Amino acid sequence: LAEWAAGLPMPCRMADSEHFYTAHGEAAALFGARRQWRQETLYRHLRRQHGILMDENAEPAGGRWNFDADNRQRWPGDPPEPDDARPEHDHSRLWQTIVGAGVASFGQPQADALRWPLNRAEALAQLRAFVEHGLPHFGAYQDAMSPRARRLFHSLLSFALNVKMLNPREVVDAAVSAWQEGRAPLAAVEGFTRQILGWREYVRGVYWAKMPGYRDSNALAHQLPLPRWFWDGDTGMRCLAHAIGQSLEDAYAHHIQRLMVIGNFGLIAGLSPQALHQWYLGVYIDAFE
Repeated sequence: LAEWAAGLPMPCRMADSEHFYTAHGEAAALFGARRQWRQETLYRHLRRQHGILMDENAEPAGGRWNFDADNRQRWPGDPPEPDDARPEHDHSRLWQTIVGAGVASFGQPQADALRWPLNRAEALAQLRAFVEHGLPHFGAYQDAMSPRARRLFHSLLSFALNVKMLNPREVVDAAVSAWQEGRAPLAAVEGFTRQILGWREYVRGVYWAKMPGYRDSNALAHQLPLPRWFWDGDTGMRCLAHAIGQSLEDAYAHHIQRLMVIGNFGLIAGLSPQALHQWYLGVYIDAFE
């Protein structure tokens, strides 16, 4: 885009995104020449900078920056997973157009019942439903997995955030307000806030500081192709079958399924990180074991 703009007969400039707390190079400037980038460092910096979950003495609310130790409970089945109130959209005709164009894909399109929001009103309704029904229990069970539940108490708001139907500030503010009004515990709100104010901003900072070379890095020289069951979920390893199968069916898996199950398998099996990256991008690879 920069090269294209330079050849235009009119002046052009680049503007930073309003859909992040940090500016384009803010994370890189904060870490400077440090050898280690820690998400916690950026998270605390942003908490202070924006006064999020801070008390009157500029200390973290509740006396702790992080409530991870309280947020690792096993889900026993109660409280029940909230109902999925998202509307279903029939995109069957659109999907047939895509198929007819010869676009290679994998997974289940569920084109007759697409559950992702199509506009801001639907995204806001999803946010309100999460704050009311999911957030109160999100913290305790944010790292839990169960074959009896697909979403548990996760928000599934990343899609709406990434396509800019929602601004991260209004999402964080809604969660913080729930704690201030006694509708959600601090540990749950802090854990949820960290996903947006911490991890989302941190990963963006890494991207702008390290790309495009970061995409091709492979410190352990892992080169194995993905197993065939990455495209159908047919494996006897139960956790992987559930995490892969859910990804193929719902285009969704939460952070523990992605990192601790699928990511960890890729690490110990020696899978190519580039191949796994392409899989997450939805690129069909006609080469697997």
